[in-house]
Parts: sequence; C-alpha cells; structure tokens
Amino acid sequence: LESGIPVQFVAFLRVCRALDLLERLEVLLPAPAPSPMALLKLQGRTRRRARTPSDEQEQPTPWTWGDGRGR
Repeated sequence: LESGIPVQFVAFLRVCRALDLLERLEVLLPAPAPSPMALLKLQGRTRRRARTPSDEQEQPTPWTWGDGRGR
C-alpha cells in the first residue's frame, strides 16, 4: 500500500481491520443520494388552480371585417 501499487479491495479491508480503522471507512464513502424517482415522490404533486367558467368566456373573439368594432 505504501509503495502505491494497486491492491485488491479485500486486501485493503484486511489492512484496515488489522489497524482497527474499519469503523472509519465510512468517512471515505459519500452518503448515498436519493434516486430521481425518490425525489419526485418526496416533492409530491404540485397544486394547480381550478379554472372557472368565467375564464373561458373572457377570451376575445377574433376581429373580422364589417363587425362594427373597428371604429
């Protein structure tokens, strides 16, 4: 290990166990991140505002020639 030659992970674990460093091994590993699907489930559904019938009636009708609204 000291010379920098790659070793198998099992050998590394044996050395850590012999030096009583096995409990500290988890410090080297990052915490597992939640999957994208788990993140979506945690967020929940976004609330949407219900449309009222008056919203649909407020849309203007297109202008046409001779309808009298042009003046």
